[in-house]
Amino acid sequence: TAAEAGQVLAFGAERVGRAVRRRLRALDEPAGEVARAVAVLGPPGSLEDVLGLTGVPRAQAGGAAEALASIGILTADRELDFVHPVVRGAVYGQIPSLQRQELHGRAAALMTSRHAESERIARHLLPIPGTGDAERLCVLRAAARDAGARGAADAAITYLRRALEEPPPPDMVAAVLHEL
Repeated sequence: TAAEAGQVLAFGAERVGRAVRRRLRALDEPAGEVARAVAVLGPPGSLEDVLGLTGVPRAQAGGAAEALASIGILTADRELDFVHPVVRGAVYGQIPSLQRQELHGRAAALMTSRHAESERIARHLLPIPGTGDAERLCVLRAAARDAGARGAADAAITYLRRALEEPPPPDMVAAVLHEL
């Protein structure tokens, strides 16, 4: 339960993972899709973002979120979040790598369509391989500028290193290296 969430670390991440998998198997598939979407989107998640990422009908997604809350996986108040980061890690870790990359790519596209902040979009670009996409490169550079402006040098460096992996066109490599 939410009141017992503090005991998660003492219980152990591996045991939590097993317990989460067991609980998820007891629910219908839309619950698994919602849990995976919330894990990929990261906190805080909205039902609208989950709907955009999964394509699960609103009524089913809402019911799935409530079911996940009833078994102690999600909190489903105004925003969707996991009861503990270790629980999120357990759900996120169960997603096969290629599916996780595909979900992050779709999440980046969803955030772009919703005009989200550059860093929110860029966080979804970090785990996926580069394709030489000019739009992704712009987002990563903008996220680095935004992170640098708020004093988060480590985040800016991470975004710029990922921008180099995109990779930029030859005539832009020097500019990205200079920013880095």
